[in-house]
Amino acid sequence: MANSKLFGRDEDKKQSDQVKEKQYAPGTRLPYDPALPDRLRQQHREIIQVLQDTIAAARDGKYRQVEDLLGEFQYNYQNHRFEKNQRFIPYMNHCLANNRGHSELVLKITSATRHLDQRVIAAIGKHKQNGVTDRNRNEVVQELQQIDSDLKKHMREEDEFIYPMYRPPEAYQYS
Repeated sequence: MANSKLFGRDEDKKQSDQVKEKQYAPGTRLPYDPALPDRLRQQHREIIQVLQDTIAAARDGKYRQVEDLLGEFQYNYQNHRFEKNQRFIPYMNHCLANNRGHSELVLKITSATRHLDQRVIAAIGKHKQNGVTDRNRNEVVQELQQIDSDLKKHMREEDEFIYPMYRPPEAYQYS
């Protein structure tokens, strides 16, 4: 039956065999995405790299570059927050709703994230609005270094303790 190859039926069957059915947290349309934790970890690395590039540019007095990098940092950070808050946290909150210990850990990290987010957003907004000059360079560098340190610590905790809890729906016990 040469016609089936001609019309791609063999290809369609091969692709459908390879494509797994989407999984959702029970009773929801919250999808499980096995690539999500690694994508969030990669975003962490990109965010830190741009922040460190920003600090270096500020130290070197490359103020136009600082302005561009602050915009890139803000964009990357907001995209990461969006994906985490729209995809990761709702899925985890649902899947861990009956597991008190894990649920409390997610809430604790979420609360810490909110406080850190507020600091980061305020600092970036302030420096984008006021700019970086010879007069405030040292202050900006110090503040960004503190944010870098706090972000690294927080992201390390997420990478090591929170993201490994993200598993397919059948891995959780529901009552």
